[in-house]
Amino acid sequence: MIMKQYIKLIGITLLLATFLAFVYVFLTAYSNPSKTVLVTINTIGEANSELLLLIITAIFGIMYLIIIVNEVVEEDKKCQDQK
Repeated sequence: MIMKQYIKLIGITLLLATFLAFVYVFLTAYSNPSKTVLVTINTIGEANSELLLLIITAIFGIMYLIIIVNEVVEEDKKCQDQK
């Protein structure tokens, strides 16, 4: 049970961080008069580590989604059983 809580915490944290990075890039481009921004992903050789982080984020995000869906289904079953 503790492992599920850690997965949920890591999953939602990584998804939130990814969302905030996306918002930052979007707002930076939006505030630019040309509505563009150049994103370089290997300025200091970080592309491989960013790819790894992206994969880890996707894995934890999917695991988080599965756990949440299972919890909703279990809760729905409990509600139906009580009727």
